[in-house]
Amino acid sequence: MGDREALSADTVNPSNPPGPFMPETCSVHLEIQLPREIAAQAEKVQQSDPEFLSRVILYGLTRRSVYRQLRDGDEGKQGKAVTPPLIS
Repeated sequence: MGDREALSADTVNPSNPPGPFMPETCSVHLEIQLPREIAAQAEKVQQSDPEFLSRVILYGLTRRSVYRQLRDGDEGKQGKAVTPPLIS
């Protein structure tokens, strides 16, 4: 794969039921391309603390979703595009 390796992650821990603010969850298989060094670190975390990795992924996807909703609302009101953040 060149300079990148694939990372597969199961984003749900079935032994941990959803909390009061989190709707029911389902398992999702993700395959992403990362630089080798980051992929190695992510695989270590996935093996040692898969729930943490799941929460990091959930946080990132939730943040992106909220940003898009806010951006789309701002565009409709102001007619201007919002500059996306550098890290999402």
